[in-house]
Amino acid sequence: MAEPTDEELVMLARAGDLDAYGVLVRRHHARVAGLCFSVLENSADADDAAQDVFLKAHRSLGGFHGEARFSTWLYRIAMNRCLDLKRHGARRRTVPLDAVLDASGEPRESLGAEPAVATDRADELKEVHRLIAGLPQSQGAALLLRAQGLDYEEISAALECTVDSVKARLRRARRSLVESLRHLQGGGGVEAADAGEGSHGPRKI
Repeated sequence: MAEPTDEELVMLARAGDLDAYGVLVRRHHARVAGLCFSVLENSADADDAAQDVFLKAHRSLGGFHGEARFSTWLYRIAMNRCLDLKRHGARRRTVPLDAVLDASGEPRESLGAEPAVATDRADELKEVHRLIAGLPQSQGAALLLRAQGLDYEEISAALECTVDSVKARLRRARRSLVESLRHLQGGGGVEAADAGEGSHGPRKI
């Protein structure tokens, strides 16, 4: 017997079926918590934020009309919650280097940089974290969602902007990061960031 879809579970949850909503929570908790951690850096803060997200989503099920996927709707709630926490003093965001550079497991190509590896990975991680934290909020949010594996349409729905805007934000973020990283690693240039710009696959930043 096939597992129920998110939409079917939402319908049941709207009718008061808590077990159905529990399935939705278990199905999506890991990625929502991962997104919260990427933004907030602190695991305890991320766990609290993820709990808040699912509580708010449950209270707001009546406002979910299926224009986007349920998961995308959750990401929108999660981003809003995390950004609100940051505005009220949560620590600056950091994300794992591999996730920033390429969520599909090919770290360098996704930013267009040369495959040089810094000798001190810990120092490189700290510097990349600092660079991500320094991006404009709109660019950083798009980058974090891309690192979680969302495609352009999903990021567009989550951030409530056009696909063209998503691409522009990611392009500007890549260029800023490549320009900064090349000074750390001694290779690559901004021009490399645009190589292959027209051939993005899912899970690529």
